[in-house]
Amino acid sequence: MFSYIFKKNLFVKATAWIIIASFVLTGFPAPACCASANTDTLRNPAAAMSPAAANNIGSSLQNKLSIAFLAQEIPVERISQIAALQEEIDKEITNPGTGALPRIAIISDYHGDAVKFAKLLSDILNQLCGFKGKLNSKISIEKQLKAQGLSLKDINGAIYLNGDLLDRGRCGIECFLVVKEMMEVAPDKVFYVTGNHDFWAFGNLSGIHLPWYKGFNFYGDKEAENLIEEKRYEAPEIFDTQKAFLWWTGRLAEYNADQAKFQNDFLGGKAGELRDKFIAYYKKYNTTWNKEQLDAMEDFIGHFARIDVPDPYVGLNGMGK
Repeated sequence: MFSYIFKKNLFVKATAWIIIASFVLTGFPAPACCASANTDTLRNPAAAMSPAAANNIGSSLQNKLSIAFLAQEIPVERISQIAALQEEIDKEITNPGTGALPRIAIISDYHGDAVKFAKLLSDILNQLCGFKGKLNSKISIEKQLKAQGLSLKDINGAIYLNGDLLDRGRCGIECFLVVKEMMEVAPDKVFYVTGNHDFWAFGNLSGIHLPWYKGFNFYGDKEAENLIEEKRYEAPEIFDTQKAFLWWTGRLAEYNADQAKFQNDFLGGKAGELRDKFIAYYKKYNTTWNKEQLDAMEDFIGHFARIDVPDPYVGLNGMGK
């Protein structure tokens, strides 16, 4: 899990150049005047533009930079945007701190940990709009900002909420609702990139991971594939319709309830207590263990102190409560 504000350091140069590269790589039709552009033209796109378009760069520089994390769709506007960024990068390289470069904050892999997510957002919004205090993920983020006369719409920069907001932690839906609200309030300032864990969860909600439709991927499990094919022949009413999807969803809920009962009963309901003891041993002795010993213990107790999400639901943490 990480959070960066790119300003007045080497990261800002690299990030800005990545932004420029992404604009160029996405491609735009070159105007006729650019067809035989030389290296000077490539270094200074404004030179390949009409006088009117070139003059537009200076007059709209601040506006361009304020939305520099969004690629302009109109080719000449995108050239103007790139030229403006190049000018500011040159300033920053020559005299660090003088370039009016866009501020970009990035958070990812909060995995249902709403408390940590709120702490990271509090820090980011303090830097981007002057928010004071700690956000509560259970309350509207915009309302908490408005209480201080602030708004997500007015943040000085962009926030990228990268993937894996779901899974592992206990508050995935809470994290999802925070992201949803922020994107709805400030769609031009807050962006979300789906992670593999999120995609898996969204797929579950859509029934993609339930074998109710033809073409379901059994990933080589022939026994399961043959069993489903047999049931498809015996009970066609529970396949290939929306009603069938709801039937399978009910069975999934029953399975989850059975797993919850198993977790509560596992080791006489003392799995959590036993895990706490192992974690204490882990904290006491882990500095004397080699990598293989650390891997084995972490897998067994479901506690990974060497990563930022230390308690995924695996090992004892997944088997019992």
